[in-house]
Amino acid sequence: MPTDRTGIEWTERTWNPVRGCTRVWGGRRRCFAERVAARFAGPGQPFEGFATGRGQASRWTGRVELAPALLDAPLRWHDPLHVFVNSSRCEGQRSVSCPRYQQTS
Repeated sequence: MPTDRTGIEWTERTWNPVRGCTRVWGGRRRCFAERVAARFAGPGQPFEGFATGRGQASRWTGRVELAPALLDAPLRWHDPLHVFVNSSRCEGQRSVSCPRYQQTS
């Protein structure tokens, strides 16, 4: 799911270089990204340590990270694409701490 094709109707790819959420908005009880992250949070999965639970009981753990290895992924895409960026993080997340990210911005 990190830099993958998707079944989402209006986009051809998802790209998630930032993952996680600290739940800055308490009212987000039905967060789509939280449920998806929990689904892929098992050992060895892309969101391991970012979410817990299943379905309506899914919860972010508060961990938020940049995945530096994914930053250059769009440079390898040759055709124009509709890309859903950061589909698995909270929109309200304000900061991501990563030295490589700071070097590229």
